[in-house]
Amino acid sequence: MQHSSFIEARRQGQKLITVGSVSKGVLAARGGFVFDHAYFFNPEHRWEQDKHIARFIEDNFPFPLYNLEANLVQPDCLPIPFRQVGGLQPNLILGAALNADFVFPGDRDADISHPPLRGLIDLDQIKQIKWEEREPIRTFLEQVHALKTRYAHDADVFPPFFWDRSGRATVHGPVTTAHKLMGEEFYLMLQDDPDSAKRFLEWIAQAYVALIRLFSDRAEMPVTSIHIGECSGCMVSPTHWAEAIIPAMNIMVDACGPVRIHSCGNSNAIVGQMAKVRNLGTLNVGTNTSVALCRRAVGETIRIDLMPDPQMLCFGTPEDCRAWVERALAETGNGPLEIRFHVDAAVPERNIASIFDTATRHGCPPYAESLVKRWGG
Repeated sequence: MQHSSFIEARRQGQKLITVGSVSKGVLAARGGFVFDHAYFFNPEHRWEQDKHIARFIEDNFPFPLYNLEANLVQPDCLPIPFRQVGGLQPNLILGAALNADFVFPGDRDADISHPPLRGLIDLDQIKQIKWEEREPIRTFLEQVHALKTRYAHDADVFPPFFWDRSGRATVHGPVTTAHKLMGEEFYLMLQDDPDSAKRFLEWIAQAYVALIRLFSDRAEMPVTSIHIGECSGCMVSPTHWAEAIIPAMNIMVDACGPVRIHSCGNSNAIVGQMAKVRNLGTLNVGTNTSVALCRRAVGETIRIDLMPDPQMLCFGTPEDCRAWVERALAETGNGPLEIRFHVDAAVPERNIASIFDTATRHGCPPYAESLVKRWGG
Protein backbone atom coordinates (compact mmCIF):
# COMPACT_ATOMS: atom_id res chain seq x y z
CA MET A 1 0.00 0.00 0.00
CA GLN A 2 1.45 3.37 -1.03
CA HIS A 3 1.15 6.12 1.60
CA SER A 4 1.25 9.80 0.65
CA SER A 5 3.22 12.09 2.92
CA PHE A 6 0.96 13.97 5.32
CA ILE A 7 3.11 17.10 5.10
CA GLU A 8 3.23 16.97 1.31
CA ALA A 9 -0.52 16.45 1.22
CA ARG A 10 -0.98 19.52 3.41
CA ARG A 11 1.38 21.46 1.12
CA GLN A 12 -0.78 20.50 -1.85
CA GLY A 13 -4.00 21.48 -0.11
CA GLN A 14 -5.08 17.92 0.73
CA LYS A 15 -8.39 18.07 2.60
CA LEU A 16 -8.69 14.44 3.72
CA ILE A 17 -6.22 12.69 6.03
CA THR A 18 -6.18 9.59 8.29
CA VAL A 19 -4.14 9.46 11.52
CA GLY A 20 -3.79 6.37 13.75
CA SER A 21 -2.37 6.09 17.27
CA VAL A 22 -1.59 3.31 19.74
CA SER A 23 -2.86 3.16 23.33
CA LYS A 24 -0.65 2.94 26.41
CA GLY A 25 -2.29 -0.40 27.20
CA VAL A 26 -1.04 -1.89 23.93
CA LEU A 27 2.42 -0.38 24.39
CA ALA A 28 2.62 -1.82 27.90
CA ALA A 29 1.28 -5.27 27.03
CA ARG A 30 3.14 -5.78 23.76
CA GLY A 31 6.22 -3.64 24.25
CA GLY A 32 6.78 -3.77 28.00
CA PHE A 33 6.75 0.02 28.31
CA VAL A 34 5.97 1.45 31.74
CA PHE A 35 4.18 4.77 32.15
CA ASP A 36 5.19 5.50 35.73
CA HIS A 37 6.12 8.59 37.74
CA ALA A 38 9.45 8.88 35.92
CA TYR A 39 7.76 8.93 32.52
CA PHE A 40 5.65 11.92 33.48
CA PHE A 41 8.11 13.76 35.72
CA ASN A 42 11.50 13.18 34.08
CA PRO A 43 11.55 14.84 30.61
CA GLU A 44 14.86 13.24 29.63
CA HIS A 45 13.60 9.77 30.51
CA ARG A 46 10.38 10.44 28.61
CA TRP A 47 12.26 11.57 25.52
CA GLU A 48 14.32 8.37 25.48
CA GLN A 49 11.27 6.18 26.06
CA ASP A 50 9.24 7.95 23.38
CA LYS A 51 12.03 7.30 20.89
CA HIS A 52 11.97 3.60 21.81
CA ILE A 53 8.17 3.61 21.48
CA ALA A 54 8.40 5.08 17.98
CA ARG A 55 10.86 2.34 17.01
CA PHE A 56 8.69 -0.38 18.57
CA ILE A 57 5.58 0.77 16.72
CA GLU A 58 7.35 0.92 13.38
CA ASP A 59 8.89 -2.51 13.93
CA ASN A 60 5.71 -4.23 15.09
CA PHE A 61 2.83 -2.79 13.08
CA PRO A 62 2.48 -2.94 9.29
CA PHE A 63 0.69 0.43 9.40
CA PRO A 64 1.78 4.02 10.07
CA LEU A 65 0.73 4.36 13.72
CA TYR A 66 1.98 6.72 16.43
CA ASN A 67 1.97 7.46 20.16
CA LEU A 68 -0.31 10.51 20.18
CA GLU A 69 -1.58 10.93 23.77
CA ALA A 70 -5.37 10.89 23.60
CA ASN A 71 -5.69 12.48 20.16
CA LEU A 72 -3.87 15.65 21.29
CA VAL A 73 -0.53 15.40 19.46
CA GLN A 74 -0.13 16.53 15.85
CA PRO A 75 2.67 14.30 14.53
CA ASP A 76 3.69 16.72 11.77
CA CYS A 77 4.42 19.30 14.50
CA LEU A 78 6.95 17.18 16.42
CA PRO A 79 10.44 18.65 15.83
CA ILE A 80 13.94 17.26 16.25
CA PRO A 81 14.50 17.10 19.15
CA PHE A 82 12.13 18.18 21.94
CA ARG A 83 11.48 17.65 25.63
CA GLN A 84 8.00 17.24 27.07
CA VAL A 85 7.40 18.70 30.54
CA GLY A 86 4.33 17.67 32.50
CA GLY A 87 2.82 15.67 29.67
CA LEU A 88 -0.32 14.79 31.60
CA GLN A 89 -3.99 15.22 30.88
CA PRO A 90 -5.01 18.83 31.69
CA ASN A 91 -7.68 18.12 34.30
CA LEU A 92 -5.26 15.85 36.19
CA ILE A 93 -2.77 18.69 36.52
CA LEU A 94 -5.48 20.99 37.81
CA GLY A 95 -6.72 18.30 40.20
CA ALA A 96 -3.23 17.63 41.57
CA ALA A 97 -2.70 21.37 42.10
CA LEU A 98 -5.86 21.25 44.21
CA ASN A 99 -4.33 18.57 46.49
CA ALA A 100 -5.31 15.31 44.81
CA ASP A 101 -2.55 12.71 44.38
CA PHE A 102 -1.44 11.42 41.01
CA VAL A 103 -2.01 7.73 40.34
CA PHE A 104 0.30 6.01 37.85
CA PRO A 105 -0.88 2.44 37.08
CA GLY A 106 2.03 2.05 34.68
CA ASP A 107 0.14 0.09 32.02
CA ARG A 108 -2.55 2.65 31.18
CA ASP A 109 -3.39 6.32 31.48
CA ALA A 110 -2.57 8.25 34.64
CA ASP A 111 -5.31 9.52 36.97
CA ILE A 112 -5.80 11.33 40.27
CA SER A 113 -6.78 9.75 43.57
CA HIS A 114 -10.06 11.57 44.25
CA PRO A 115 -12.16 14.59 43.24
CA PRO A 116 -10.36 17.28 45.28
CA LEU A 117 -13.30 19.70 45.35
CA ARG A 118 -16.01 17.24 46.31
CA GLY A 119 -18.26 18.97 48.82
CA LEU A 120 -17.08 22.47 47.85
CA ILE A 121 -19.61 25.03 49.05
CA ASP A 122 -17.83 28.37 48.89
CA LEU A 123 -16.13 29.14 45.57
CA ASP A 124 -14.23 31.98 47.21
CA GLN A 125 -12.05 29.33 48.90
CA ILE A 126 -10.27 28.65 45.61
CA LYS A 127 -10.45 31.99 43.81
CA GLN A 128 -7.20 33.38 45.22
CA ILE A 129 -4.94 30.43 44.41
CA LYS A 130 -1.44 31.35 43.25
CA TRP A 131 -0.83 28.57 40.79
CA GLU A 132 2.94 29.00 40.53
CA GLU A 133 3.22 28.17 44.25
CA ARG A 134 1.30 24.89 43.93
CA GLU A 135 2.68 21.47 43.15
CA PRO A 136 3.12 20.10 40.57
CA ILE A 137 3.00 23.50 38.85
CA ARG A 138 6.12 24.70 40.68
CA THR A 139 8.11 21.61 39.71
CA PHE A 140 7.05 21.85 36.08
CA LEU A 141 8.05 25.53 35.94
CA GLU A 142 11.46 24.63 37.35
CA GLN A 143 11.87 21.91 34.73
CA VAL A 144 10.92 24.29 31.92
CA HIS A 145 13.51 26.80 33.13
CA ALA A 146 16.23 24.16 33.52
CA LEU A 147 15.63 22.69 30.06
CA LYS A 148 15.42 26.08 28.38
CA THR A 149 18.71 27.00 30.02
CA ARG A 150 20.39 23.72 29.12
CA TYR A 151 19.29 23.43 25.50
CA ALA A 152 18.76 27.06 24.49
CA HIS A 153 17.83 26.75 20.81
CA ASP A 154 19.00 23.14 20.40
CA ALA A 155 15.71 21.56 21.51
CA ASP A 156 12.10 22.67 21.82
CA VAL A 157 10.60 22.52 25.30
CA PHE A 158 6.89 21.75 25.47
CA PRO A 159 5.37 22.81 28.81
CA PRO A 160 2.18 21.39 30.35
CA PHE A 161 -0.94 22.02 28.23
CA PHE A 162 1.16 21.97 25.03
CA TRP A 163 1.95 18.79 23.10
CA ASP A 164 3.78 19.89 19.97
CA ARG A 165 5.38 22.80 18.18
CA SER A 166 2.13 24.27 16.86
CA GLY A 167 1.41 26.41 19.92
CA ARG A 168 -2.01 24.84 20.34
CA ALA A 169 -2.91 24.80 24.03
CA THR A 170 -4.98 21.91 25.33
CA VAL A 171 -7.48 21.74 28.17
CA HIS A 172 -10.42 19.63 29.20
CA GLY A 173 -13.83 21.15 28.80
CA PRO A 174 -15.49 22.95 31.72
CA VAL A 175 -17.94 20.13 32.51
CA THR A 176 -15.38 17.35 32.08
CA THR A 177 -13.06 19.20 34.45
CA ALA A 178 -15.86 19.91 36.92
CA HIS A 179 -16.67 16.19 36.95
CA LYS A 180 -13.02 15.32 37.65
CA LEU A 181 -12.71 17.95 40.41
CA MET A 182 -16.10 17.59 42.08
CA GLY A 183 -17.36 14.16 41.08
CA GLU A 184 -20.90 13.27 40.06
CA GLU A 185 -22.34 15.84 42.46
CA PHE A 186 -21.51 18.52 39.90
CA TYR A 187 -24.35 17.27 37.69
CA LEU A 188 -26.76 17.73 40.59
CA MET A 189 -25.44 21.27 41.05
CA LEU A 190 -25.95 21.93 37.35
CA GLN A 191 -29.58 20.89 37.71
CA ASP A 192 -30.43 22.23 41.17
CA ASP A 193 -28.24 25.34 41.41
CA PRO A 194 -27.41 26.40 37.85
CA ASP A 195 -26.07 29.82 38.86
CA SER A 196 -23.44 28.27 41.16
CA ALA A 197 -22.61 25.67 38.51
CA LYS A 198 -22.12 28.38 35.92
CA ARG A 199 -19.80 30.34 38.22
CA PHE A 200 -17.80 27.17 38.87
CA LEU A 201 -17.41 26.50 35.15
CA GLU A 202 -16.28 30.06 34.58
CA TRP A 203 -13.71 29.68 37.37
CA ILE A 204 -12.39 26.54 35.67
CA ALA A 205 -12.05 28.42 32.38
CA GLN A 206 -10.22 31.28 34.09
CA ALA A 207 -7.90 28.84 35.88
CA TYR A 208 -6.97 27.17 32.61
CA VAL A 209 -6.31 30.52 30.93
CA ALA A 210 -4.06 31.56 33.84
CA LEU A 211 -2.10 28.29 33.65
CA ILE A 212 -1.78 28.39 29.87
CA ARG A 213 -0.42 31.92 30.02
CA LEU A 214 1.96 31.01 32.85
CA PHE A 215 3.51 28.09 30.98
CA SER A 216 3.39 29.83 27.62
CA ASP A 217 5.40 32.75 29.02
CA ARG A 218 7.97 30.61 30.83
CA ALA A 219 8.50 28.28 27.86
CA GLU A 220 8.43 31.14 25.34
CA MET A 221 5.78 29.27 23.36
CA PRO A 222 3.18 31.67 21.93
CA VAL A 223 -0.40 30.40 22.05
CA THR A 224 -1.84 30.01 18.56
CA SER A 225 -5.09 28.13 19.26
CA ILE A 226 -6.77 25.90 21.83
CA HIS A 227 -8.16 22.37 22.04
CA ILE A 228 -11.08 22.00 24.47
CA GLY A 229 -11.83 18.36 25.25
CA GLU A 230 -15.37 18.26 26.55
CA CYS A 231 -15.27 14.48 26.91
CA SER A 232 -18.44 14.49 29.04
CA GLY A 233 -20.21 16.82 26.63
CA CYS A 234 -22.75 14.33 25.34
CA MET A 235 -23.95 13.74 28.94
CA VAL A 236 -25.22 17.33 29.19
CA SER A 237 -28.33 18.77 27.54
CA PRO A 238 -28.25 21.32 24.70
CA THR A 239 -29.86 23.78 27.11
CA HIS A 240 -27.01 23.42 29.60
CA TRP A 241 -24.56 23.84 26.74
CA ALA A 242 -26.20 27.10 25.75
CA GLU A 243 -26.53 28.48 29.26
CA ALA A 244 -23.40 27.24 31.05
CA ILE A 245 -20.83 25.48 28.86
CA ILE A 246 -20.55 27.84 25.90
CA PRO A 247 -20.03 30.98 28.05
CA ALA A 248 -17.20 29.23 29.92
CA MET A 249 -15.64 27.94 26.70
CA ASN A 250 -15.77 31.41 25.17
CA ILE A 251 -13.62 32.73 28.03
CA MET A 252 -10.85 30.36 26.93
CA VAL A 253 -11.40 30.89 23.20
CA ASP A 254 -11.28 34.67 23.54
CA ALA A 255 -7.95 34.35 25.36
CA CYS A 256 -6.33 31.68 23.20
CA GLY A 257 -7.64 31.86 19.66
CA PRO A 258 -9.33 29.39 17.28
CA VAL A 259 -10.75 26.33 19.02
CA ARG A 260 -10.80 22.62 18.31
CA ILE A 261 -13.77 21.30 20.28
CA HIS A 262 -13.87 17.62 21.19
CA SER A 263 -16.73 15.51 22.48
CA CYS A 264 -16.67 11.78 23.15
CA GLY A 265 -19.65 9.58 22.42
CA ASN A 266 -22.55 10.13 20.06
CA SER A 267 -22.73 13.92 19.95
CA ASN A 268 -25.60 14.39 17.50
CA ALA A 269 -27.75 16.10 20.13
CA ILE A 270 -25.15 18.78 20.88
CA VAL A 271 -23.45 19.39 17.53
CA GLY A 272 -25.64 22.43 16.96
CA GLN A 273 -24.49 23.92 20.26
CA MET A 274 -20.82 23.04 19.69
CA ALA A 275 -20.98 24.97 16.44
CA LYS A 276 -22.01 28.12 18.32
CA VAL A 277 -18.76 28.47 20.28
CA ARG A 278 -16.86 31.50 19.06
CA ASN A 279 -13.94 31.19 16.63
CA LEU A 280 -14.52 27.51 15.85
CA GLY A 281 -11.66 25.98 13.88
CA THR A 282 -12.21 22.22 14.15
CA LEU A 283 -15.04 19.97 15.31
CA ASN A 284 -13.65 16.76 16.85
CA VAL A 285 -16.38 14.14 17.38
CA GLY A 286 -16.76 10.39 17.57
CA THR A 287 -18.82 7.25 18.15
CA ASN A 288 -21.41 7.43 15.39
CA THR A 289 -21.79 11.18 15.33
CA SER A 290 -23.26 12.08 11.94
CA VAL A 291 -20.81 13.82 9.62
CA ALA A 292 -23.74 15.08 7.56
CA LEU A 293 -25.23 16.68 10.68
CA CYS A 294 -21.86 18.26 11.52
CA ARG A 295 -21.56 19.63 8.00
CA ARG A 296 -25.00 21.22 8.22
CA ALA A 297 -23.98 22.83 11.51
CA VAL A 298 -20.54 24.17 10.53
CA GLY A 299 -20.56 24.42 6.74
CA GLU A 300 -17.83 23.30 4.36
CA THR A 301 -14.86 25.32 5.63
CA ILE A 302 -14.58 23.94 9.19
CA ARG A 303 -12.51 20.78 9.56
CA ILE A 304 -14.16 17.75 11.15
CA ASP A 305 -11.94 15.32 13.06
CA LEU A 306 -13.90 12.08 13.22
CA MET A 307 -13.28 9.08 15.45
CA PRO A 308 -14.90 5.67 14.88
CA ASP A 309 -17.00 3.75 17.36
CA PRO A 310 -14.60 1.72 19.56
CA GLN A 311 -17.11 -1.15 19.59
CA MET A 312 -16.93 -1.32 15.80
CA LEU A 313 -13.13 -1.16 15.85
CA CYS A 314 -12.87 -3.97 18.40
CA PHE A 315 -15.76 -6.27 17.49
CA GLY A 316 -16.85 -5.25 14.00
CA THR A 317 -15.68 -6.66 10.71
CA PRO A 318 -13.48 -5.16 8.01
CA GLU A 319 -16.66 -4.64 6.01
CA ASP A 320 -18.14 -2.59 8.89
CA CYS A 321 -15.01 -0.44 8.93
CA ARG A 322 -15.06 -0.02 5.15
CA ALA A 323 -18.71 1.08 5.20
CA TRP A 324 -18.05 3.54 8.04
CA VAL A 325 -15.16 5.19 6.19
CA GLU A 326 -17.09 5.42 2.93
CA ARG A 327 -20.13 6.92 4.68
CA ALA A 328 -17.99 9.52 6.45
CA LEU A 329 -16.22 10.53 3.24
CA ALA A 330 -19.51 10.77 1.34
CA GLU A 331 -21.12 12.90 4.06
CA THR A 332 -18.24 15.36 4.38
CA GLY A 333 -18.80 16.56 0.81
CA ASN A 334 -16.21 19.19 -0.10
CA GLY A 335 -15.38 19.96 3.53
CA PRO A 336 -12.05 19.00 5.16
CA LEU A 337 -12.02 15.80 7.21
CA GLU A 338 -9.48 13.93 9.32
CA ILE A 339 -10.22 10.37 10.39
CA ARG A 340 -8.47 9.76 13.72
CA PHE A 341 -8.56 6.42 15.47
CA HIS A 342 -6.93 4.77 18.47
CA VAL A 343 -5.68 1.18 18.55
CA ASP A 344 -6.50 -0.58 21.82
CA ALA A 345 -5.61 -4.15 22.72
CA ALA A 346 -8.80 -5.70 21.34
CA VAL A 347 -8.61 -4.07 17.88
CA PRO A 348 -7.85 -6.67 15.18
CA GLU A 349 -5.25 -5.66 12.62
CA ARG A 350 -7.64 -6.56 9.80
CA ASN A 351 -9.90 -3.70 10.91
CA ILE A 352 -6.98 -1.27 10.96
CA ALA A 353 -6.05 -2.42 7.46
CA SER A 354 -9.62 -1.92 6.28
CA ILE A 355 -9.71 1.68 7.52
CA PHE A 356 -6.37 2.57 5.96
CA ASP A 357 -7.04 0.77 2.66
CA THR A 358 -10.53 2.21 2.23
CA ALA A 359 -9.50 5.72 3.21
CA THR A 360 -6.46 5.67 0.92
CA ARG A 361 -8.50 4.32 -1.99
CA HIS A 362 -10.89 7.25 -1.61
CA GLY A 363 -8.21 9.93 -1.41
CA CYS A 364 -7.81 10.12 2.37
CA PRO A 365 -4.20 8.97 2.88
CA PRO A 366 -2.65 8.34 6.29
CA TYR A 367 0.02 10.40 7.90
CA ALA A 368 3.00 8.15 7.24
CA GLU A 369 6.28 9.93 8.00
CA SER A 370 8.75 7.91 10.07
CA LEU A 371 9.45 9.53 13.43
CA VAL A 372 12.38 7.14 13.83
CA LYS A 373 14.06 8.67 10.78
CA ARG A 374 13.06 12.18 11.79
CA TRP A 375 14.48 11.74 15.31
CA GLY A 376 17.56 9.88 14.12
CA GLY A 377 16.68 6.69 15.99
